[in-house]
Amino acid sequence: MSWEGIKNKISDTNDLLVNKTRAFAESVRIKGTLRDMEKDRDKLFSELGKMFYDDRYGRMKVKTLEKKLTELSDGDPKKDIVEKVLELKQSEVALAEMEKERKRLMGYTKCPACGADVAPDSEFCIECGIRVVRDEAAPEPDESEVSETADDAADDISDTADEEETESEAETDAEEDADKTED
Repeated sequence: MSWEGIKNKISDTNDLLVNKTRAFAESVRIKGTLRDMEKDRDKLFSELGKMFYDDRYGRMKVKTLEKKLTELSDGDPKKDIVEKVLELKQSEVALAEMEKERKRLMGYTKCPACGADVAPDSEFCIECGIRVVRDEAAPEPDESEVSETADDAADDISDTADEEETESEAETDAEEDADKTED
């Protein structure tokens, strides 16, 4: 092969590699754009589903949904939808109950004027601005309300204090022994 043939072969290979690199870079760019478009589409589906849920089922109670579910026959596509809506409603109820219990344990109270939650360290309702008078003699929580975790933490603190006391006594004994041997 001549020098000119080798030169042409190298040039052709170089052009091929440059074109493949450009195609690969463009493919990666398109893939990123596709991923972004899919995320946008999924967000729209989610928003549409929430709108449909709020419009169609948002005000329904769990009991109503349970009754509706029993009225639908197997194989009815609406039955799958109602089952999912029922699951979502039960989840919402459970979340609301847990949040209510959390606020009770944290010392939240209800505003006497508007019913909004008032944080334990607030003097005024953030919704209506009324001054909230708190009962100074707030009842202490029952033993049943004290979590095992708190009991475990107290035991850990006690155990640590006992260990530190034992170490301190051992150090004192060692110092006294050292003083006696120096005399």
